[in-house]
Amino acid sequence: MKLTKHFKWAALLLIMLLLFNNNSFAQSADIDTANVLFPRYNTNKKLIEYGWNYPNVDFLLNNMNSLGKRPFQGVVFKPYWPEYHPGYLENIFYPYDVSESYMQLDKLATIKWASTLTDNFMKFWVAGRAYADWFNDEQWKIVDINVRRISKAVVYANAKGIFWDTEHYGSNIWKYDTTLYPNHTLAQVQAKVRQRGFEFMQALSSYKTDITVIATGLWMFPAWDARGNIDSIQNSNYCLLKSFADGMLEAATEQQKIVDGNEISYYWPNTINWHYSQGAYDLVSNGFNFVDPALMSKNDTFKQVGQSVYYTNYKPISSITKQRKLEHNVYNSLLSSDEYVWFYSAENASWWTNPFPEEADSAIRSGYNKLMQGRALGFTIGKDSIITYSNDLQIISPVQNQVFNVGDTIEFKIQMADGINYINYFASYNKLPGFSNPPASKKLLAVYPGTYLVYAYSNSWEKLSNPVTYYVKDSSSRIEQFEEKRNSLVFPNPFTSFVTIQFPYTLKNAEINIINLSGKVVKQVENISGEEVTLQIDNLPSGLYLIRLTQDNNTIITDKVIIYD
Repeated sequence: MKLTKHFKWAALLLIMLLLFNNNSFAQSADIDTANVLFPRYNTNKKLIEYGWNYPNVDFLLNNMNSLGKRPFQGVVFKPYWPEYHPGYLENIFYPYDVSESYMQLDKLATIKWASTLTDNFMKFWVAGRAYADWFNDEQWKIVDINVRRISKAVVYANAKGIFWDTEHYGSNIWKYDTTLYPNHTLAQVQAKVRQRGFEFMQALSSYKTDITVIATGLWMFPAWDARGNIDSIQNSNYCLLKSFADGMLEAATEQQKIVDGNEISYYWPNTINWHYSQGAYDLVSNGFNFVDPALMSKNDTFKQVGQSVYYTNYKPISSITKQRKLEHNVYNSLLSSDEYVWFYSAENASWWTNPFPEEADSAIRSGYNKLMQGRALGFTIGKDSIITYSNDLQIISPVQNQVFNVGDTIEFKIQMADGINYINYFASYNKLPGFSNPPASKKLLAVYPGTYLVYAYSNSWEKLSNPVTYYVKDSSSRIEQFEEKRNSLVFPNPFTSFVTIQFPYTLKNAEINIINLSGKVVKQVENISGEEVTLQIDNLPSGLYLIRLTQDNNTIITDKVIIYD
């Protein structure tokens, strides 16, 4: 991707982040956030090396000992696949038959990965001039066969999945152009492309049933290019990528992972960018409907957010400042990703074998280890300047790896030095409502079993606390009561004007609150009795809401609902 395009998109993302900050988080500090948090943290983060001249299979076989000594948990490598532009691209939509003998499955099976390289990916593109026509069924039969062979090759290579560069190079398969589709409406083209995305994901998981797909951008590319406005997607260069990604997500099962990558984080200059990035993702997926609202449950389950680090930005690596910035970006990218971060280098394939830059090795390991150990980074970056601090801001409750039961009250507390002000807590990648002045604490109810992360910011984003991982587990009596309460049924969901809620048992004088993502109660219905209720909800903007049912000050259910026009 060209630098000018990167900076253009970075500016668009900044606009989205500012809008999200000013609108979605404008709320009072006494908003009850109980039942809002969902478990969303993977303690086993991975940094995947990917270079401009990424290694082929022969390089892997000849250099595995050196590769295994480097500070990465995986590598992106080149499969045996036709290069229609020699030495450049492997197009996954190649419309000609690629035989299993061409793919050399037996040779792939001889790869013996170093024990440190646990998550490895075959590289594919979607670029150029030789790809299948969306409406040509015969060509797509060939694509389907080829993709099934890719799935088989992933199994033979003992890889995790594919790394897919979805950016258009050459002619653009993702752009809707009436001259290309004179006999089809936009809706018809979008439906056909979504069908192909569905078929693609089914084929990709035909042999590798637990396949992971890391993409440089799926919904994020069209969201940025359309300036966050779904109504403008027709004119986006990535109009049809959204439809294809929706099809992939529709076909995904609980065994598979779809990672929507954030290539724009290559150029983020400030620490704050990473920690509003997750808010931007939620805004894209939920608020702007770039993910089909009907797929929101799968969006929360099978889709991940991935970040990226661009090594060239930190050269010459001999500079102490460059080393610290590399450490910073590795740490924050891993912290704000669900699981995967790719580490992009513009060097040739042998750059990370021997010798490997010692300064880069040290900076990468330091950022990775600090995060894995639950330690504060110790500095932030603002306006390209490094701001150093020691233990000015420490979370002391909960403690690292503390375990709670469903129904417990969790208190977030910090220990701080003089001069600390305006504490922000982040949990489950969401900024909790409102600023808290010292001494700052917040209490939340443990509702959903799973793994959580909490950290804090202060002093205009200059100080970042230690990240703390905690767990919520099922407790026999409380979880049974909780699951009983979860048996309420909300339908239809998504809905336009009317929604029906069925209760797990007969209620008397209950209350329902509809809450937007800012934590504001936008509709309240009192004195509800019986076994179900139908609500008419008009004049609310499209988007994601929480619906909370309470009786006698006890929460019976909290669920996500989606309103659309």
